[in-house]
Amino acid sequence: MNALGKLQVTPDLLVCDGQGLADPRRFGLACHLGVLTGIPSIGVGKTAFVGTFEEPGRAADHACRAAMTSRQA
Repeated sequence: MNALGKLQVTPDLLVCDGQGLADPRRFGLACHLGVLTGIPSIGVGKTAFVGTFEEPGRAADHACRAAMTSRQA
């Protein structure tokens, strides 16, 4: 967060080392970073995802969008 404050130009997209909605808890580092900054973000994990993955679906998408909307208000 401190590094973002030092930038002279606001980025259009943040790419972070971690998961987003694919996180086992359904709200990983990329999601948190996007909500906190209001900047779209994607996660790029270094290690292969181990286990099973189910598409988060509308409920998770709605929760993420609601968090973004409340943060921007």
